[in-house]
Amino acid sequence: MANVALAYTTGARRIDQILCGVVGVFEAAFPGRMRAYYLLGSYSNGSAVPTSDLDMGLLIADGYRDGAEEDRAVRLGQDCEAISGMLLELWVMSEGRLAQPDRFGTALQLRFSSQLLYGEDVRGRLVARADDRYVRWAMHAPVYGLLGERGQPTTLTYPLDYPDPTGEFYGYDRLALAGAGGADRPGTKLLVAIVGRIAAALVALRTGRYVGSKVESVTLYRASVADEWTDLVDQAYTHCRGQWGYLVPTDPAGRALLRDLCRRALAFENHFLLVYKAYLLASLQGAEPAQRLTTLETLRRVVYPTPDVAAAVQALAADSDVILARAAERTLHVLATVPRSRGRGRTGQPRD
Repeated sequence: MANVALAYTTGARRIDQILCGVVGVFEAAFPGRMRAYYLLGSYSNGSAVPTSDLDMGLLIADGYRDGAEEDRAVRLGQDCEAISGMLLELWVMSEGRLAQPDRFGTALQLRFSSQLLYGEDVRGRLVARADDRYVRWAMHAPVYGLLGERGQPTTLTYPLDYPDPTGEFYGYDRLALAGAGGADRPGTKLLVAIVGRIAAALVALRTGRYVGSKVESVTLYRASVADEWTDLVDQAYTHCRGQWGYLVPTDPAGRALLRDLCRRALAFENHFLLVYKAYLLASLQGAEPAQRLTTLETLRRVVYPTPDVAAAVQALAADSDVILARAAERTLHVLATVPRSRGRGRTGQPRD
C-alpha cells in the first residue's frame, strides 16, 4: 500500500487513505490482473458532502479467467466495503463484461464521469456517446432502486405502496448514516437516489442525453421534461442533500417537509412505472428476439396485472419462435398468480 501513488486525490486525507487501501489490497490479491481503478460520484467532481458515498469502479484486465476468479474479486470488494468505515460502494468488473450491452451506461459513466485513480486509463477506448442502448440502461436502472428500498422482493407489482406505509417517512429513511460523533442516524439517501434515477431515466427517454450526476438529473429534468414532478425532483435534491446533508432533519418544520417529499415520491414512482410499462410494451414489438426475451423476463419481475400487458404477452405466446413463446407463457403464469395490489394512485393516496 505504501507504493500506491494515486493519479487523482480528493484532498481529504481519510478518503484518500481508503482509496489507496482498496488499490493496495486488489493489487496484492490479483497481481498483474487489474487494469485500472476509477473514482466516481461526488468525490470525483468535488461536490461531496460529509455523508456522501465513496464510489469506486475497478476493472479486471480482459475477461475473468474463470468463475472462481470472478467470485474472489466480488467477495474482496464486499469485504472492502464492510471494513471501510464509511458507505463505500465498489464494483469490480472485467473489461469484457463492461463491453456488454447491459453495461452500456456503466461504460459511459467511466468515460465521462470518473477520475482515474491508478493503473492504465482505458476511458478513451470506451463508448463515446449515448444512444438507444443508454436509454435502455437508464430506463431499467430505477427498478433496482425500487426493489432495494423494498427489501429485494421477488416481484414489484404495479401500483406500488410505500416501502413502510406506517413509518413517519414511509420507509424512505431506512438507510442509516453516520451522524455527529459517529452515531447512526436515519438518512434520506434512498429518497434522493430513487428520485434522481427516475429523473435521469425520463430525461434519457425524452432526449437521449446522458445524465452524469445527481445535479445534472435535476437541471436536465427542469430543462427538458418540465412537468408536474419537476418541483419534487428539485426539492428532493436541494433539501435532502444540500440543506440536510442526507440526514433526516430534527426540527418539526424540516420533518414535515421531508414527510411531504416522501409522500409525493411514491406517486412519482408509480408515474415512472406507467411510463416504463409503455416502454416495455413497445420493446415487445421490437425486431430483435433477444430484446423481446429480456422484456418478457422484466415483466416477470415488474408485474403489471393489466389487460394491455396480458394481451401483448398472450400474442407472443402464439409466436412461431418456440423459445419466445415459452418465455411468454412463463410471463403469463406470473401475471395469473400475482394478485392485483390495491397500492396507491398518482397522488400517493390509497385506492378505493
